[in-house]
Parts: sequence; structure tokens; C-alpha cells
Amino acid sequence: MDRLRVLSWSLSLSFALASCGSLPPEAAEAVLRTFPLDEQASVFASTRGELLEEDRDVGAEEVWCVQVSHLCYDCARQKLKTCISGRVVRWIQGTWVVQPVMDSVDVEAWRRRGCPEIDTVVADSPNMIP
Repeated sequence: MDRLRVLSWSLSLSFALASCGSLPPEAAEAVLRTFPLDEQASVFASTRGELLEEDRDVGAEEVWCVQVSHLCYDCARQKLKTCISGRVVRWIQGTWVVQPVMDSVDVEAWRRRGCPEIDTVVADSPNMIP
């Protein structure tokens, strides 16, 4: 599958999910732009989070917890697999700002926002992207 079709499919899926009253399409686009095309990223799940004090401090008016399925490389096994990564997406002064969930501090803030746990590995096969 060429990169353009993969991106088109990912964006279509994101728009379909957003049209069900969930993640705004522009937020989905902002999240997907943070991944290289060859990782075939797509929005796996999204939840509107509760604004924390730290979100308000940076001027966020809205916050979303987004789980993204994508290809990742398992160095130990030397093969591709399907992974899930978390992204916090905030609406700040008319712009969707994307922040990866990277460490224990980010995970704790994720939980305080009421976001579901992130299952980091979906499948050992790269063909299992939802």
C-alpha cells in the first residue's frame, strides 16, 4: 500500500471516528501528523479528558486522550509489530497541541484526566493495525 493511500485511509478512519461525536477531525489530523507515514498511524481510541490545573495554566480550553495504533520496531526480535501510543491533545489559543505520553509523570496526568489505560502492544504482526 503506498504512503498516500495509507495516509488517506488513516485520515478517513479518523474523520469517521470524529463524526460520531468524539475527537474533532482537526485534532485527529494534528495527532497523525506527528507520526512518520511509514508507521501507518491511525486513531485507535479517543476520550475527552478532564482539564487539569496544568492544562488550564497553559491556556487549554479542551483536552483529549488519544491512543494511536502504529507500526513500531522490536529491536530484540528484529521485526515490526503493531503498537499503541498515547497522545494528549489540547486546544490552546485556536490550535491543537499534541504531547506524547512519555514517562511516569505523563502517565499519572493521563490517569488524572480520566483517560483509559494504554495497552502499548496490540499484536506481534504489523498486519494487525485496527
